[in-house]
Amino acid sequence: MDEKKWSRRKRGKRILFVFLCLAVLIGIGIWQQTNIRCLIYLQAMEGSNGEEQRKWARELLELNEPGLSALVSSLKKADNERARSIRTVLEELIQNKATPIEIRRYLGNQLLENFEDAGTLGQCAALQLMTPLLDTTQGDFTTALRLKIGILLKSTEDEIRVQAIGIALRPEINLLSEVLPNLHHPSARVRQGALLALGPQRDGVESLLTDDDLLRFLHDSDPEVREICKMSLKSRGASDLQISLGKQWTHPQPGERLKVLVQFPHDDDFSLAPWLERLLHDPDPAMRAGAIRLASENRINMIPQLETLREKDPDQTVRALAEYYQREMLKQSH
Repeated sequence: MDEKKWSRRKRGKRILFVFLCLAVLIGIGIWQQTNIRCLIYLQAMEGSNGEEQRKWARELLELNEPGLSALVSSLKKADNERARSIRTVLEELIQNKATPIEIRRYLGNQLLENFEDAGTLGQCAALQLMTPLLDTTQGDFTTALRLKIGILLKSTEDEIRVQAIGIALRPEINLLSEVLPNLHHPSARVRQGALLALGPQRDGVESLLTDDDLLRFLHDSDPEVREICKMSLKSRGASDLQISLGKQWTHPQPGERLKVLVQFPHDDDFSLAPWLERLLHDPDPAMRAGAIRLASENRINMIPQLETLREKDPDQTVRALAEYYQREMLKQSH
């Protein structure tokens, strides 16, 4: 009897082993089948273009994570058209409300993991997907993206820097302070992106640039940078007159800057004192001297400022003028 029980147990174990083997073989078969389909769809993508190319990309997504990984990896060798097709299809996936959050996170992490090998076109496509991903995905992906953007703001590729600047604006990323050096980048395209990010007034965001900082960009060599600067100043409430005076005052040539002294309007609504404050700190002693005279002519009390100039200005003529007009202002105040 015991022998029969032992025999039945042995037979049962063998049957279980057979079923386990079959399950493993079926799993391997499905895995191999999925990989084969990935390869077929990728080959079909490479041999097509336009809507046909996007059709094969969508077929890859039907294979879930393996297909998604294969599609992201294909950015490494993508030309401009294929990178655009991949971006379009992946953006459809992100925007689809039925896409599980786990798939969005998986996509975000895959894009970051494959980023270095993707080439400039692939990297640009990946960065363009980050904004819709941020709109729908939070958590570890956002933290990893923030670290990546901090690096890309120093990229040797201009277009990568521009894309990174746009993402640095996002409140979840918040790397505006690291955008600042890009205002002086040799590439006009990068300067444009940086000024668009930092120049305009934004609700709830403390500006890292003062109005006076902005005025300097009215003399940039690139016309679009100059236009962005003007637009930014207007968003902060600057008038055309203030922008015109600011442009004259910040001219790189001292002789041109001096012309601002005769451009101030004789108007009761115009406040001259803040402008004189600026001119008294100009590096050109002729400008500082002119500002002192202008303050006296317009009876603007600047006794504390003149006291500082009298004691500390490096130019002897400016010190003498400051002392004289300070004395005259003190007489007028009594």
